[in-house]
Amino acid sequence: MKQTPLNPKGLKILVNLSLVFVVISTLLMLYNAVAYLDFTELLQKPEIYGIIVAVNTLIIFVTQLLFIITIIYAISTIKIMRWTSMGILLVGIISLFSLFGHYGCLTDIAKELPRGLEVNREIQAIWIAMFWHFLFFISFFIYLIRIRHYSNTHTLEHSMLMSENLYLIMHITGVICAGLGLFEIVSEFYMGLSPQTRQWFVLPILLITVAPYLLVAAGWYFNTIREHKAGNIDEKQKMDMILAGYTAWLVSIPIMLFLYIYQYNNIQGLISIFWLPIYIFTTLFIFSACSLLYYKKGSFSLNAME
Repeated sequence: MKQTPLNPKGLKILVNLSLVFVVISTLLMLYNAVAYLDFTELLQKPEIYGIIVAVNTLIIFVTQLLFIITIIYAISTIKIMRWTSMGILLVGIISLFSLFGHYGCLTDIAKELPRGLEVNREIQAIWIAMFWHFLFFISFFIYLIRIRHYSNTHTLEHSMLMSENLYLIMHITGVICAGLGLFEIVSEFYMGLSPQTRQWFVLPILLITVAPYLLVAAGWYFNTIREHKAGNIDEKQKMDMILAGYTAWLVSIPIMLFLYIYQYNNIQGLISIFWLPIYIFTTLFIFSACSLLYYKKGSFSLNAME
């Protein structure tokens, strides 16, 4: 099988850009952190201060997309730190997800605090999100320094096939998205919201949480079509996903049946409102986890045969 060509110079450009923007993003986040120390004072200041906080958050969101692209490109280009890259990618995706809640809490505070309503829960959620942001920025900065040093002292080569990279990234993203989706649903249910309000969360949770997986899956699909036209067919990926899909279908049925029986007499229970996202996230989690498991098991078998 031929390797899909990548441009190592492109990685160096991404690394240099990311180094600049990670420093800028960290400074913007520090500005926001100082502003968050006293929300009452922040809301009493001229409106421009609140606008700066909102713009900073938007810029951080855009730069995090750049950082995630850089990590994915690095995984496809260099041989070292593959599992480190996967770990930092995981932290980056969690940080990216938490930005949605971060921005939502800021909006709630701006509306509720002037009316004298309690906002401690929103403030705590913002600081939890800030922890993930800072953790990602610091680890990503160290990661970039190591990649930059490696690229200056070694000739960059393809560490593995692009299709194999996308396959792993797709299913890792699937596990993360599904896990976060299930966590979000349980969190929303136990927040004490009214049934009408809960219904408004179903579609946004489903779309926002699944979006990263759908984007990566689309990239894997189109790359697979291109590889197929070039005569490069990875039958192992195909068989692993078929077996994982079969496993997900078998396992999800008793899980959903148990939840249905458990809340049969509760019309406003978790299943009655969130049954669709629960089913989608459950099957996605099992499917992606099994795909990774079968891939890893097959890799060990091939190495043993060799």
